[in-house]
Amino acid sequence: MQLSVPPDERRGILLALVGMGAARPNDLLVRMMARRSEGVPTLLFWELTATSLFSLAWVSLWTRREAQWRELSANLTSEAWWMGAVALQCGTISIGVACLTVLFGDDGVIAVAPHALMATTVGSFWLGDAMPRRTAVALAVSSTIVSTLAVSTISMSLPGALLAGLTGAATAAFLCVHRASYSRGKPLNGPAAAGFGNLVAAGLVVVISRLAGASVALRGVPPDFGRLALASGLSKATIFAAMSYAPKYLTSAHLGLAATFRTALSMLALSTRRSVALLVAALLLLLVLGLHEAGSALFYRDGRELALASTAAAEEIKTQDADDLRPHTVDDPQSTSSSEPITPSSASQPPEPPSDPPSSSSPNSPTGGDRV
Repeated sequence: MQLSVPPDERRGILLALVGMGAARPNDLLVRMMARRSEGVPTLLFWELTATSLFSLAWVSLWTRREAQWRELSANLTSEAWWMGAVALQCGTISIGVACLTVLFGDDGVIAVAPHALMATTVGSFWLGDAMPRRTAVALAVSSTIVSTLAVSTISMSLPGALLAGLTGAATAAFLCVHRASYSRGKPLNGPAAAGFGNLVAAGLVVVISRLAGASVALRGVPPDFGRLALASGLSKATIFAAMSYAPKYLTSAHLGLAATFRTALSMLALSTRRSVALLVAALLLLLVLGLHEAGSALFYRDGRELALASTAAAEEIKTQDADDLRPHTVDDPQSTSSSEPITPSSASQPPEPPSDPPSSSSPNSPTGGDRV
């Protein structure tokens, strides 16, 4: 039995996997930057700046034609409020994920997952997206797994828990806003919003750090730190670009479910240092994701076969109707080699009566003369 995923859904899953696959290297790069002891404000400034530069580079790479630039300009003017909201969400996500990764490591990534799942589910109902039963079951099981782990294995202070909740809500809002823009036929330019949002966030980091008396190294950073910042910015810009186009093909609930792939990777990393329970939970989470996509492929295959069978039956009925309406032919009693179709005009004419026999009083009669 050959299973195949719908083409649109296949594109969305591929984009989501690219985005979540780039998230894991970003976590590792941020930790390597934190070990350089340059300070959290310096780390945030350079990572946000690099993310902004690479996001704007994505924009320039994908908008080469003049019509695309006009579309981007119209997007920035007519959808200014929505673009501003997405920019705010991107800045919040970048700062929240970086701070949680530096302060709590993989625990911070796992702590974000329950909030993101819950918010994307609520957003999916708010948008009116169809939620198949398999997606609802997969969301319930995934939420149970990550929530249980977040409560039982993660010890986090109240500010850290609030930051995790805010980051999860911003992640869900980012996905739902993009899904809504595609639903109403006015898609937003996610990379452009990410570029402006991260640039504004970098400026806010400098201002807040100066007001708080902390120092931010705006220049003179070590070369290895700069290279790590560039690599981290590239991976995070890839995340924003991929996850801004994936809502075109996937619902918000499906995207929230796909985002748990990053959580599963963090669980696998933690399981090598803590307990086997995390390994089992990560494998269960990956199994749920795999079964959900296999179910989508199975239902798509059955629906496609049903549609093909219905089409074939309709074509057969149409052919039979055409045969019934086609004029039939009858054999000519005088000649068996040719036949003429029965036309409505000939069928409606009554048969001609036979001619009268010749009268005996006729002059041409063989007896001739008058009767005596």
